[in-house]
Amino acid sequence: MGNIIGIDLGTTTSEVAYIKDGHPVIIGNEKYCDGNIMPSVVTIKKDEIIVGKKAKRQMLIRPEITVSEIKRLMGTNEKIVINEKEYLPQQISAIILKELKEMAEEQIGKVDEAVITVPANFNDIQRAATKEAAQIAGLKVERIINEPTAAAMYYGLENIGKEAKILVYDLGGGTFDCTVLELFSGIMDVKASRGDNLLGGKDFDNRIEEYILEYISKNTEVNIEKLSKKKKSEIKETAEEAKKDLSVSNSTDIIINNLGIDKEGESIDIEFEFSRDRFNQLTKDLIEKTEVIVGETLLASGITGKDIDIVLLVGGSSRMVAVSDMLKKSFGDKIISSVNADEAVALGAAVQAGIKDSKISSESGLIVTDVCSYTLGVAVEENEFSPIIKRDMKLPIIKSEIYVTSSDDQERVNIRVYQGEEKLTDDNMFVGNFVIDGIPKKKAGEEKVEVTFEYDLNGMLDVSVEVLSTGKKKHKLMAVERLNEKDIEDLSKDINIKQKNLTWKDSELYNIVSVSISVAKDKFEKMDSKTLENVNSIISEMKTAIENEDKDKVTKLDDTLTDILFDID
Repeated sequence: MGNIIGIDLGTTTSEVAYIKDGHPVIIGNEKYCDGNIMPSVVTIKKDEIIVGKKAKRQMLIRPEITVSEIKRLMGTNEKIVINEKEYLPQQISAIILKELKEMAEEQIGKVDEAVITVPANFNDIQRAATKEAAQIAGLKVERIINEPTAAAMYYGLENIGKEAKILVYDLGGGTFDCTVLELFSGIMDVKASRGDNLLGGKDFDNRIEEYILEYISKNTEVNIEKLSKKKKSEIKETAEEAKKDLSVSNSTDIIINNLGIDKEGESIDIEFEFSRDRFNQLTKDLIEKTEVIVGETLLASGITGKDIDIVLLVGGSSRMVAVSDMLKKSFGDKIISSVNADEAVALGAAVQAGIKDSKISSESGLIVTDVCSYTLGVAVEENEFSPIIKRDMKLPIIKSEIYVTSSDDQERVNIRVYQGEEKLTDDNMFVGNFVIDGIPKKKAGEEKVEVTFEYDLNGMLDVSVEVLSTGKKKHKLMAVERLNEKDIEDLSKDINIKQKNLTWKDSELYNIVSVSISVAKDKFEKMDSKTLENVNSIISEMKTAIENEDKDKVTKLDDTLTDILFDID
């Protein structure tokens, strides 16, 4: 039997963890990760798939074949076209999951199952798409848990004896979640979760990016509409780095070169100081959005801000100073920094995997209760939405409602199931339907049917209906998966191109420098220590430039090295 791992499948980064000696441990790999964090970026060439940090570099060089932020498309029918081939969001996510799986297998052996986290605000279609991505990647997934709940599970395992009311503020790369829960006697009781699937760190990056483009437009002759994809990708990365810098510094320098050529034939470059105060002004409304959601979560939980004992900051973007400043106004010194914001969710997923796999001792006594993220109900007359299981009800749950026939001699009822918070079904998400017939002919309102919803921790909804006068019953598991086994198999084949284990010397760009490097090695003995150090430094830069597929830099470095070698007899 293979191992079970925990995965945080994030918008901008993803992490994988497992249980070792009763405690969760992050798995890193320097080939794909920056530290223990793998960028959720995929580059698809005709004969090779690149994932992680190398793919992130490709965003600057080959943005047209590189995909990022795919999580925001999960659950949609939007296709990604690369090299004239269409890919579903599930396939791109599957490529990321497959790499995480293989990273884990290099350290702990065979892996065949995972616990994967999703935003608390993900609907059932988005959760199903995540499961489908895992299947395409060759992973069995029985448990999908909410990201803030996972982070709290990690904290709970490490603080099993504590009793506390906890607020989790989870600002990731593409989504924001807030969860309020209570920890007592080894039980983590989730009270309420709220969030926004289209609010995350990338939205803060975008504000800086827009500011840079506005600066270019106002201070140069450059037409920003005609900037190349490569240059736009460079500006996007500059914005991301600026946001990170401002989490530790009061200002940062924005420098972008080679935007174009001016009338005198000179390169158009920009350089200006960007302050944290300016950043806070540009993103004030985004911070306020999260503040509103925090208030809504507290209200739904029935717990006041004063009653909160601990605030956990989760997600890399929660490191922004504006976040802690905003939260301190309501929670003072209750914010703790002992949890790694980038790793907490994956570590919590590993805790759930360890409980399932009995690798965490039952003596730890960690039990988690969760709540329904959305209201579930049925359509009644004139497309009105009739709730059966309401948002924030405890899971697992069984709930029933009785309905009557709406017309004379009605012999059948179409049970149409929806998910959402709106009064009309047209404004909610359709989950599925089925028909029960054999209802005795009577006047409208005289025949009754009982509709029962059974909803479990894994997001599986079993709907049953009983004609009360006859006892006739019918039920259906409302699975929203849209892919069958053959679809999964076919889609798996499309992502089966392995990453090539090539060295920098296998690259075509190495041919540019191979002669000068060979000559340099022949002349090592004739070089003084300072020249030798300089030459080795240039060769190291060549290696990096080749790995980044930066042909211009490779050529310049080759010219520099050739000039040095020419002066050595």
